Amino acid sequence: MHRYAIGALLCVVMATPRIAQSQVRIGGGLGYEFDLTEKWLHVAADARFTLPTKHMEFNPRILYNPGDGYSVLQADANVVFNLDLKRSKRVTPYAGAGVLLQRISVDAFGTSTPATSETKVGLNLLAGARVNTEGPISPFATMSYAVVREQGNSMILLLG
Repeated sequence: MHRYAIGALLCVVMATPRIAQSQVRIGGGLGYEFDLTEKWLHVAADARFTLPTKHMEFNPRILYNPGDGYSVLQADANVVFNLDLKRSKRVTPYAGAGVLLQRISVDAFGTSTPATSETKVGLNLLAGARVNTEGPISPFATMSYAVVREQGNSMILLLG
């Protein structure tokens, strides 16, 4: 089941048309969750939409972690502020915050325990940098910290 979800998410990310305008960027990425020693991989779809204010962007994204016996699907709605550094033209650092909706599903294959799922709302704090390129690909790195009540908070490094 997890392989199908990862494959579907990767197909959506890869099939998403790249929009040539500089106001919209859409892409994918891979993430590493620091709190996990196993099954730490996250697959992500990330988008950036320029807001009327020059230095701000709306950043919706989806993260999926196919764990062993569980899965985590997280949808974020962030606002990021691009920091304008006078000496740096190749790299644009940013910081932001947003809300998240996180759904954790626990499988019960081969056990007497029923399958369960839980959905929580939380706060997302993030910081990162984007490489400014001439072409359609603009690599980025984002460090995000999810604060969810009554649940372990997660720190994820996302590269895309």
